[in-house]
Amino acid sequence: MEAMFDLDVQVKPTAKVEWWESSYTVLCSLTC
Repeated sequence: MEAMFDLDVQVKPTAKVEWWESSYTVLCSLTC
């Protein structure tokens, strides 16, 4: 999983950031 993230950072950082933000929002809505 970590390796995939590193690869995404090199290929398309913006897409990774957006994906991370959306995932973080979902996780927070479930756990916060």
